[in-house]
Amino acid sequence: MKIILCLIMFLFSKSVYAGIGEVILQEGNTKVQRKAGGEVDSKKQLEILSYDTVKTGQGKTAIQFADDTRVDVTAHSKLLIDEFVYDPNNKTGKLSIKASAGTIRYASGQIAKNSQQNVKIETPTATIGVRGTDFTMTIDEIGGSTIILLPSCDKNGYCFVGEISVESDVGQVILNQAFQATVVTTSQSKPLNPLILKIDETLINNMLLISKPQEIAKEQSKNQLEGVATALDLSLIHI
Repeated sequence: MKIILCLIMFLFSKSVYAGIGEVILQEGNTKVQRKAGGEVDSKKQLEILSYDTVKTGQGKTAIQFADDTRVDVTAHSKLLIDEFVYDPNNKTGKLSIKASAGTIRYASGQIAKNSQQNVKIETPTATIGVRGTDFTMTIDEIGGSTIILLPSCDKNGYCFVGEISVESDVGQVILNQAFQATVVTTSQSKPLNPLILKIDETLINNMLLISKPQEIAKEQSKNQLEGVATALDLSLIHI
C-alpha cells in the first residue's frame, strides 16, 4: 500500500511540474523562481514549468510554450506563469499568466485560437481577454497598466490585427486596431478610452515606464480636468 501511495505521489508531482515550454532567447541576467523552491539562472533551452516566476534584470527573456504561445519578458520585469494545460491532439487547453512589473509582450498560440475563453492574462489592475493576437503590457511602479495592441505577423510576413478586451473592476474597453492603447490606473478606475499611438513597434519597451506617449498623457489630462469640472458642478448643486 505504501509503495502504491508513493508511486501515485511521484506521478502527481511529475505531472504538476512537467515542462510546459522553454526559453528560446536569453540576453543578460534572468532568474527563474520555482514553486518547489529555489532559483535557477535562465538560459536558452531551459525548461519552463507551471508556477514558475520569471524575473529579469539587465536583459530579456523569451519563452515558447508547448502550444506556440510566445511571451517576451523585457528588462526589469516580472511574470508569473500561473497555469498551463495543453492537449496537442485537439490543440485546446488553459493558460493563465500574471505580469506584475515591467513590460511583457504576449503572442497568441493554439490555446488562444481554439480555447480563448480559457486564456486569462492579468496585471495588478486589469484582466485581458485575448482573441488570438499580439499585445504588450507595461506595469508601472504603482501597478498602473498600459496595454497596446500590436499587429500579428506569421513566418511568411503576413500580418493581421486581432482583438483584445481590457477590463477593470468597473469597466471594459475593446482594442481592435494596430497600436491602439488603453491605460488602467487602478482596479477601481475605468480603462482609458482607446486611442491610437503614433509609435514604432521597436520603441515599445520599458521606456513607457519613464515617459508616457503624448497621446496617453493628453487623454489622461483631459479626463482629469473633466473629473474636476464634474466634481465642482456637483459641489455647486449642494451649495
